[in-house]
Amino acid sequence: MDKELYFGVDVSKKTLDLAYYDGETIDWKNAHIKVSNDDAGFKKIGSWVAKVGKDFDTFLFCLEYTGLYNQNFRLWLESKEYIYSMVEPRKMHRFEPDLDDDQRSLDRIKTDELDAFRIAIYCEQNHKKILRNPSKLPSPVYFKLKRLLAERKQNTKQSVLYKQQLHD
Repeated sequence: MDKELYFGVDVSKKTLDLAYYDGETIDWKNAHIKVSNDDAGFKKIGSWVAKVGKDFDTFLFCLEYTGLYNQNFRLWLESKEYIYSMVEPRKMHRFEPDLDDDQRSLDRIKTDELDAFRIAIYCEQNHKKILRNPSKLPSPVYFKLKRLLAERKQNTKQSVLYKQQLHD
């Protein structure tokens, strides 16, 4: 059986907080890294994952939907062929990890680091579902079509405004 390591990622505009969980214990001191949300940060993540994951066969990443802030990171994950899942923020808000009493601080404190640990634990507890249906970015055609539709909508609004000015 594959030995899996679970990564939770808290995404913001400028930074990524990553924490890992092996399914047994939380290493509060060494299982977290904060990097910039850009190519330099992704490179650090690659080195860190290789170091902490040397005894594992499979890596699973979970991150919350944050709109455009996670798109470049998702591209990087896919380029490395990592398995990942996008988690609805509503699910994470309701998620209460099943932890020992000495690890209960996750319930009371709200920081990006602790959010990353919560997401990693969620990833471990839902890993079978994630492996059955991992996330994937839509094709580049989807993004181009979305942009073109937004431009069309803007042009239509502008056209209506011009027509109103002509009639006034």
